[in-house]
Amino acid sequence: MTYEWLFLLALMAVIGLWLSAMRSRELALRAARSICKAQSVQLLDESVGLSGLRLRRGEGLPQWMLRYAFEVSLNGQDRHAGHLWMVSGRVVDLHTEWPTPEASAGAETQVVDLMQRVRRLH
Repeated sequence: MTYEWLFLLALMAVIGLWLSAMRSRELALRAARSICKAQSVQLLDESVGLSGLRLRRGEGLPQWMLRYAFEVSLNGQDRHAGHLWMVSGRVVDLHTEWPTPEASAGAETQVVDLMQRVRRLH
């Protein structure tokens, strides 16, 4: 009887961790979208991916730092990497590897918003 309870508790813990990870990913995606909008670049694939995990001490307690990677395009023909670190649903660090939009202002822009096209089709 106790094994069944332990199994159920372990299953509930795994489900809770999975739901928390999905919530963090959604927050990271929103943050990446707003960063891209502020810097006038296109978020490629409309996605972020968990690419790192660290344990750090913050406010006296250990906290998980989650690193989410994403890619952007300045003109629709290039790809540049970026990543952000999140702690407790907040962006605490951002690293970008693309030039500023002012530096590439002379480049011809061919950015196509795929989500807008999908919305038009439906």
